[in-house]
Amino acid sequence: MGITFHSYIQLNSLKLLHMKARELIHKRLDQIENRLKTLSFMVNRGSNVREFITEIKNTEEIVGELKDMIEREPRTPNEINRY
Repeated sequence: MGITFHSYIQLNSLKLLHMKARELIHKRLDQIENRLKTLSFMVNRGSNVREFITEIKNTEEIVGELKDMIEREPRTPNEINRY
């Protein structure tokens, strides 16, 4: 019993989707790191509170996007039966 061509294509498509998701997650994490650096800079230069709060909200949006992406990922049997 071997792997069929159709199964092979499906498996490779799934790997490609995971790779794209991984790249997108890394991109979003880089954005968060940059925003944290911006917040640090804003504190050091004495920015006003409104600018600081706006930057925090933008960062929170990225965190929310990451959480949504993770939630959409298929779960393994260990994750499903964990609790």
